[in-house]
Amino acid sequence: SYCRIEAKMRAADSPLKLGFPNPSAWLAYCLGGLVFMKWARFDPDKEYFDLGSSSECYCNAQFLELETLGPISPVQPGQSITHSETWHLFEYKHLENPMPEITEKIDMDEILV
Repeated sequence: SYCRIEAKMRAADSPLKLGFPNPSAWLAYCLGGLVFMKWARFDPDKEYFDLGSSSECYCNAQFLELETLGPISPVQPGQSITHSETWHLFEYKHLENPMPEITEKIDMDEILV
């Protein structure tokens, strides 16, 4: 399942930022016959910054940004941490709303290896 958000921003509008916990682990943007999707693991047992947000969407009149956030993790000097995303581009030509068809074809276990 998914939630569709459509934002038509004008130059005079204030920027908009939405954040939420995302157990589906993916975000997508549709434009000009293409769907850009990105995935990142979500751990429901971990805490996330920005009031528990593992996904965020920021938009203004110039651009839209899809962000994924990793869980809060302590990192000591000399240590490192990795947050991985998987990106895909899909073409769609004849669908007004391509997301149901695209998400039915995706094997999330294969993408989030």
